[in-house]
Amino acid sequence: MFETVGLHLWRFCALFILGTAFEVVFEIYTALRATFPLPKTMKAIADVLIASLSLFGLAFSLFFINGGELRLYVVVGLAAGFATAQYSVGKPLSRLFRGIFGLTARAVRWVHQSTASSLGSIANNIRTLVKKLTSRFAPPG
Repeated sequence: MFETVGLHLWRFCALFILGTAFEVVFEIYTALRATFPLPKTMKAIADVLIASLSLFGLAFSLFFINGGELRLYVVVGLAAGFATAQYSVGKPLSRLFRGIFGLTARAVRWVHQSTASSLGSIANNIRTLVKKLTSRFAPPG
């Protein structure tokens, strides 16, 4: 099959964008991991899961974009996209995602605490009412 330079340039640009997307996913994952602490074993499982999903996505994308061919511009495009995103918008993206996930974590904690305290007071009121009602029907002792 005859391949033009334009096709190779298109593939390089697509791989550059894919490398940028991998950097964004990496920043999201590191922000999630920093915001929601996990036990060591769960961190290891999450790392393996993210690495496996990333490699599967990369393999699928390479077959879709490049027909499975490994050429030098594949590695250069992916690395250039990843590095460009990391050094240009990596820190602001990291701060943005950490802020979003931190705000989400605080909101979840607030909802949990407010619901737990109101449910606890409702349960106490029900217990008091049940004790009053049952004390009237208790045999004299």
